[in-house]
Amino acid sequence: MADSADAARRRELQRRAFAAGGGLTPEEAEELRMLSAPADVREPAALPPASVTAEMPVTAETPVTAKAPEIAYAATEEPPAASDSDTGPESAAGPAPAITRARRPRRALAVLIAVAALVLGVGVGWLSAPRAVQAAPTMTAEQQKIDAEIVASGDFDAESVRFRGEKDGAAIWSATQKEKPCVVLSVDGQRSTGCVSGERPDGGIDFPVAQVQTQDGDTRTSFTAYLIPTLSGEWAPVVDSMAMTASDWQAQYTPEELELLDILEKDGLNGSDLEILGYDGDIPVWSTYGPERCLAAVDPDTSTVQQHCTDRDAESTLEIALGDSIYQAVWSDRRGTSLTILKQATSSQVTCDTETGDCTWVDDTPVDVG
Repeated sequence: MADSADAARRRELQRRAFAAGGGLTPEEAEELRMLSAPADVREPAALPPASVTAEMPVTAETPVTAKAPEIAYAATEEPPAASDSDTGPESAAGPAPAITRARRPRRALAVLIAVAALVLGVGVGWLSAPRAVQAAPTMTAEQQKIDAEIVASGDFDAESVRFRGEKDGAAIWSATQKEKPCVVLSVDGQRSTGCVSGERPDGGIDFPVAQVQTQDGDTRTSFTAYLIPTLSGEWAPVVDSMAMTASDWQAQYTPEELELLDILEKDGLNGSDLEILGYDGDIPVWSTYGPERCLAAVDPDTSTVQQHCTDRDAESTLEIALGDSIYQAVWSDRRGTSLTILKQATSSQVTCDTETGDCTWVDDTPVDVG
């Protein structure tokens, strides 16, 4: 019966000690400790100091299977007054502190708030900080020499020349000429410049373009540099290169046309830039598209070359004469290149009636006019 009463008392004290808002007096805590200890070691023990936590041993009779929770001894806000019936050392010293369960401070939430504030502060600082100006690419000694020559040429606005970088051996600069964007391309000692000539009549955007060609054996490499406008209004540099062997572009021509190409190349034109624009009978009329636009033809009787070249940005019509024919070439952004062939009539070909003013051909020889 005594064991049953002790067990019931122990469960009652445990329920009160661990219940939400519960607590035990020092006497009840000592009683619970004694009831929880084995019968052969139940001896009174001094109460621990108020700042020390105590552990309750677990016995076979205790229904708890894990370590008992820690109990913190803390003074209540309003300690109970001592009664006349209180005796013993505790009563003499004053009211004993109430026993309450320990509550760990919520440090995780504080740490999370601190980290969030730190991240927010860094983000705001990054957004409000001024952006660093991108440094210009480093120039080699040779590029520095070219840069000085471009500036000294006086072709561009003051302090507008800017080195933009190098790709595949092609160095590129940007500048302005009367506030119009320009690009300068330098490859293996060759230099080419392209500027925006003005607003296009169709309202489109014109890009400054420069081209240089290099020859290495049978391989000819064409370099093209141009500036394109970005969303922010800046002009971004672009460099492209394309290598072609002689067989690549010559395969499209007949043996007779290749002989004419050889004559045109000896006269100073680049064979890979040439294309047949049209025919006048058996005579091919050639054009080029590159740093310069050219119109050319070879006299079949004398093998002499008639050519007319102009800057690629010029809007003038190219015109050459060969025999009784006049060839005119016009470039358009919408339609490309168009060729017009004009025939000049001679007195031996046409007879005119002086009274009526009507003229007729002597024969019916057809004339191919493009």
